[in-house]
Amino acid sequence: MVQSHILHGYTLIATYDAANSGMKLKDFVAAMKSDGHQSEIARLRHDVEEYAKQFPTVGFEKETMKYKD
Repeated sequence: MVQSHILHGYTLIATYDAANSGMKLKDFVAAMKSDGHQSEIARLRHDVEEYAKQFPTVGFEKETMKYKD
């Protein structure tokens, strides 16, 4: 369920910007960097990071870490 929430959020932002910024990539990128979208992107980034924390990193063992803190 969390994955669909995250994917849906990114899709809404991208489709809104694509519809309102024009057909050029530079216009889309400029719209994505606007202050209005930065808070939404930051919130979704936080959601992705929190979701990813529940899974172990492949090929990485916590016991063999040099710096454990």
